[in-house]
Amino acid sequence: MEPIYAVKSTYDEDMFYHQVVASKPRMMPKEGDGKKIKFQLPDFGLKDTLMALLVGAAVYMAFGQLEQSTRILQAVLCGLVAAVVLRRMNERQNGETSGKKANSVSADKNQALQLLESSGLKGDRCTMNFYEDTFTMERPGIITEYQYEGIAWIKETSKYYMVFWNKSLAIPVEKAGFYRGKKETFGSFLEKRCNKVIEKVRNV
Repeated sequence: MEPIYAVKSTYDEDMFYHQVVASKPRMMPKEGDGKKIKFQLPDFGLKDTLMALLVGAAVYMAFGQLEQSTRILQAVLCGLVAAVVLRRMNERQNGETSGKKANSVSADKNQALQLLESSGLKGDRCTMNFYEDTFTMERPGIITEYQYEGIAWIKETSKYYMVFWNKSLAIPVEKAGFYRGKKETFGSFLEKRCNKVIEKVRNV
């Protein structure tokens, strides 16, 4: 019986990196986080301006006994100082966030390399054959058959479909390796057979 889809994949560091990232539990944003991020990132200029106006108004009102020109000058200067301080604080915070992301990527790549080396599969190839009711993974001398209903969840990265049988066993389907069937229709085929929704993994 001919498979509906057939895919060749190679065990390499990139495959395990995608697996490491895909195996992470989905982080649900805290309530209100979306608004906070949306406001903070694109609106630094507006936020700084509003803070300057608020500080300037407070200073202007606090020194009512001085001449109006002096009050205005003090209000403008204090507002500008407040805006500069706020911008510096935001830039520092963004720098720390970027540093954490870089460290996270580096840690994931190190973990992927360790998994690759410990697996003993470096450079090996496998072939995935997807039929109506079952699918198989073939490696030299080994053929393993799986039932679709046994799949726990599926994640999609930019280069792979990661079919998780459980948390520790991920079956990689390399998008560039399709030689039978169209990769554009594979996702919907898999969702239908497994009765699962494929979760897309961003940034990988």
